Amino acid sequence: MERKKKQAEKAVIRAQKEAEKKEQKVVTSSSSSYEETDFPKVYLTTTVEEDENARGGGYE
Repeated sequence: MERKKKQAEKAVIRAQKEAEKKEQKVVTSSSSSYEETDFPKVYLTTTVEEDENARGGGYE
């Protein structure tokens, strides 16, 4: 008789954990929208110079 009680308790605990996981998934999926202000602004740190005197046509 006690064995059945323990199995039932484990089943209830398992069901509660699954419900919590589903709730967490819903919360994380609903908060996946971002705004432009959530990220830092992008800025260039170096400049690229073209080599006007380069010869050749690239890879051969």
